[in-house]
Amino acid sequence: MTNRKAKQKQESRQAIQASAAALLRERGIKASSVMDVMKGAGLTVGGFYNHFDSKEDLFVEVLQNASRANWNNLLKSARGDSPRARAMSVIRQYLSRHHRDCKDTGCLVPGAAAEVARARRALLVPGGGRHAAQRRVFAGGKKIERAVLGDGRRER
Repeated sequence: MTNRKAKQKQESRQAIQASAAALLRERGIKASSVMDVMKGAGLTVGGFYNHFDSKEDLFVEVLQNASRANWNNLLKSARGDSPRARAMSVIRQYLSRHHRDCKDTGCLVPGAAAEVARARRALLVPGGGRHAAQRRVFAGGKKIERAVLGDGRRER
C-alpha cells in the first residue's frame, strides 16, 4: 500500500512539474498561478503544498530539471573528434535559431532569467547567498564542462 501511495505522489509531483514547465514557457513565472499549475496537472490546489513549499520552490526545481535535461540532450548530440570540436558542437546547437525558437524543447533559463533576477525573495536562500537559486539551476556546469571538454589536457 505504501509503495502505491509513494508512486502516486511521485506521479502527481511529475504532473505538477510538467504543467509548471508548460506554463513557464507560455506565460512566465509571475503569470503562472498555483491554481493554473494544478489545473494543468489535473489536481486540486490544496494538494500543491504536499509537494512544494512555495511557487518559487516549484519553479526553481522546474528550471533545474529542464536545464539538466537540456544539457544532457546537448551533450549526447555533441559531435567531433577533439574536446574543442565537441565543445563547439554543443555551443553551436545551444545558440542555434532552432534551439532558441523551439519553445517546447528549448532552454527555459533565458526566458525566465529576468524574472528570477527580479524575484529577490526566491534568491535569498539561507546559507546560500543572493544567487543561490541561480547556482542551483546551473549546478551541473562542472559535469558538463568535463563531459564536453574532456579531462582538461590540451589538444596537440
